[in-house]
Amino acid sequence: MLPAKNLNDALQNLSVRALSKENFNSFWVDTDESRGEYPARMLEDTFLQEPSGTIHTLFSGYRGCGKSTELQRLKLKLEEENFVVLTISVAAELDQFQFSVSELIIATMKQVFDWAKDYELDFNSEFLQPIISWTNTLVTEKITQKSVTFDATLSAKQLLAKLALYFIDLTLEGKVERKYQEIIRDEKTPVLADLIKSSNIFLNEIRQRLRNNKQGFLIMVEDLDKVNLNVSENLFVRYSSSIRALKANLIYTFPLALMSHPQFMSIIHTFDNQHFILPMVKTHDIAGKPVLPNGQDMLKEILEKRLDLSLFETPELLTKFIAYSGGVLFDLFRMVRDAISYSRIFGNDTIGEKAWEKAMNSSLRDYRSTIAETDTIKVEEFWLELKNLAESSIKKPNNTPAVKILRQNLCILGYNSQDWNEVHPLVRELLIEKELIDAKSRVRLS
Repeated sequence: MLPAKNLNDALQNLSVRALSKENFNSFWVDTDESRGEYPARMLEDTFLQEPSGTIHTLFSGYRGCGKSTELQRLKLKLEEENFVVLTISVAAELDQFQFSVSELIIATMKQVFDWAKDYELDFNSEFLQPIISWTNTLVTEKITQKSVTFDATLSAKQLLAKLALYFIDLTLEGKVERKYQEIIRDEKTPVLADLIKSSNIFLNEIRQRLRNNKQGFLIMVEDLDKVNLNVSENLFVRYSSSIRALKANLIYTFPLALMSHPQFMSIIHTFDNQHFILPMVKTHDIAGKPVLPNGQDMLKEILEKRLDLSLFETPELLTKFIAYSGGVLFDLFRMVRDAISYSRIFGNDTIGEKAWEKAMNSSLRDYRSTIAETDTIKVEEFWLELKNLAESSIKKPNNTPAVKILRQNLCILGYNSQDWNEVHPLVRELLIEKELIDAKSRVRLS
């Protein structure tokens, strides 16, 4: 796939979605050196050591920094090493504002059944009987009136197809049925323990058969870093041992906000100290000096893979997009996409200064709206934390409730695996706008 030569095609190439298998080689750029860490490579090495293991790992990083793309990178590398890699998107499968461990495991097993029914492994039906029996307990618990019947005349493939459809129904019911929600979300019922036990019987069978074929097995659970913080706290703080109970290699995306939780070390110990962090791509160093070549030039290369850089009227204009992104790939792509849209409205064939200003103001408006008073934190406290960090030389803010929220909404960014933090360049503009810091401290372009 070639870089776009015009603005219309450029919009298609600047999707904020993670790279797919089809466009990965065309668009991917190795940013490890700029980030200062190598999480994808470390994860690859971890699972290559135990391809049929039960390693559970946590993978953290700021939203929009490229986690999904790095997981896709890992997936493709492991598939080259004869791994089966399944990916589950919590955002697509579950209600992000409320779901339980049971629902997370149901969504995970749905994906497993859907894969297994089409994969050429000679499964024995007896390993499915426990999970089929578990579906009958849901009728007993009055969660649903449907169940799956074990029929010895059916092949394992036919039973797996039935289970896949049944678990699809369960995930749908979890979003709309109040009776289902009340019972399945009560972790004290036997439903969760029996679900884990019966799921593990089949997962063990999968790992054994893949091991015999010299194949590895890994499940990636994405978007857990995007769910409501109360939901993620419930999962990782209160029920981490239940998450850890599934017998397979698993990666869970992990919310940055929980890295500042008092129970963080307990969570890490539950996951055998398997925690990997994807830092931001550095556009500036801790003193505010532009990072070249392994920072801004890498972001320039990422853009160059997608569109001809001559579509920017000047190199200086391109630098503005990169510098003000702060290394947040989502923001970089969004600003360029917005500028392209404005350029088309203006009847221009290239991105000019006017389109840049419009795109930047749109992003400023979005960030301005995120800094808002909560039930427990006054808006002035957010602005004070941002001002203090912008003026700090050590760039290590305290983990206050306000700072946790500011990290969550990307107003504060972390570099080199949280070794130091900085105010997002766009938010720095808001501090100048409010006359909280001097205009001379505006992000440096050179």
